[in-house]
Amino acid sequence: MDFSITGLPHLVALASIALLGYMLGRRRSRGSIQEQQSQREIARAQAVAQQLDRISTSVRSQLARHESNVKRFKDRIRRLSNNSESISSSELCSEAERILQPTMELLTHISSAYDALQLQTNHLRTFAEARTDPLTGLCNRRALEEALSGEFARRNRYSEYFSIAIIDIDQFKKINDTQGHLMGDRIIKSVAEELDREARESDIVARFGGEEFVIVMPQTDLAGAAISAERLRKKIAANCSHLAPVTVSMGIATVNDDDDAEGLMTRADEALYQAKNDGRN
Repeated sequence: MDFSITGLPHLVALASIALLGYMLGRRRSRGSIQEQQSQREIARAQAVAQQLDRISTSVRSQLARHESNVKRFKDRIRRLSNNSESISSSELCSEAERILQPTMELLTHISSAYDALQLQTNHLRTFAEARTDPLTGLCNRRALEEALSGEFARRNRYSEYFSIAIIDIDQFKKINDTQGHLMGDRIIKSVAEELDREARESDIVARFGGEEFVIVMPQTDLAGAAISAERLRKKIAANCSHLAPVTVSMGIATVNDDDDAEGLMTRADEALYQAKNDGRN
């Protein structure tokens, strides 16, 4: 069996070329202003490349193992055919059972690999300029919608949990009114950089609009999301107040069986407003 028919090596190669071209293009167009952001994007790109390589290696190994199983199956059938004038149904059933289990295991493995590739494809899409917020360099709403769509597809297939957090900069209007919009933009960028730096590599961090951000956290239940959100809240309060006192409030929600993207976002938004009403930060 020729592994190249699966397309995985070609996918890895094309992804690497696309990422390289993207990085060069961004560096030429934005220069040193986005140098730190570029370094984080390179780190994320390397993580995607590593995941693609792991998927490719794993599927290649499974295909090679199954090729051996198929060869043994063919040899047994040939020996049965040569040793008797007719093959009994029980003998055929026995041989079919031997090959059935590894075939089903391969099917499951390829199915899992497909979903893993879909997830990495969503990560790759976040590198495209049309899916990037121009001020912060984070994902924009289009990329967020695609990330949520991918997570709901995985949820429907594997019943996996995922969570989201909506983050809002506290009293941001006051900052704009008293210190100006340029300072407001600097604070938005500072918070974005902290979120991007401290979020997990598997998370998708997006600017939702204005001073609001959303983080999509795959394979994370409510307790795990709460721990991550609290860690990020403390980091922002500690590291983003060099320009002006900065805190954020957050609302988190974990997907339910009857959720869609709008319902999940609404529940997280309601939790955010509760955090605001409870005193912010």
